[in-house]
Amino acid sequence: MILETQRLLLREMTLSDLDALLLVLGDAESMRYYPKPFDRESSLRNREVQ
Repeated sequence: MILETQRLLLREMTLSDLDALLLVLGDAESMRYYPKPFDRESSLRNREVQ
């Protein structure tokens, strides 16, 4: 855990978060200001959490 309030818990991301994260990072509309949406392989390649 990194930070906890009454309504929010921030924690380090893990590989089990990948599918949920890809719903946003892989969406063309969400990523419209990036060169292109991320796919699973590029998300794994660029991750900082082991």
